[in-house]
Order: sequence, then structure tokens, then C-alpha cells
Amino acid sequence: MPYNALNPPPLVRDKDANEVMRIAVHNGELHMSLRRGFQDPGLWGLLLVDAARHVARAYAHDKIVSEEEALERIRTGFEKAIREPPEGSSETTEIKDTQ
Repeated sequence: MPYNALNPPPLVRDKDANEVMRIAVHNGELHMSLRRGFQDPGLWGLLLVDAARHVARAYAHDKIVSEEEALERIRTGFEKAIREPPEGSSETTEIKDTQ
């Protein structure tokens, strides 16, 4: 099966915008490409929280768990992974200058 990419967000599809993160799951492993994207690394906190809320809404929409339960499970998983990173999660590929 070929790579199943998402479409760009509708509100920026035809705008001057930059993708900052792309993540794929292959054989249960995460594979990621990203741009630093922001001058202030603290803005990644906002990005991650907004992503968590969208994910929680998707689980609630599909009636898997409530939005609140999904968000709590995401928070718990995040806190655990911050304290005890999963094996292999600290591996990175070469960092290239994008300019």
C-alpha cells in the first residue's frame, strides 16, 4: 500500500504557509519530519496542545471514548513519555539547514 498522506488544512491550502511537522506510523513506529517553525520553542507547547485537542475530538466523534477521556489519556501518555522516553525515541536523523 502506498504512503497515505493527509491533505493540507483547508484554510491554508492556497495560502503562503509552511508545514512544520509530518508524522507517519509504519509497523507501529513513528517516523517524523519537522521544521523548527517558531522562534520561541514554547510555541511548540501550543501546537502540541492544539493537536491533542483535535485528536481527542476525533476519538469522541468516532464514539471510541469521550473527548475528556481521550484528552486525559493523551496527557497521561505524554507525561509518562516525558519522564521515561520510549526506547529509540531519542534517535534523530541529520539536521539540515533549510535556508
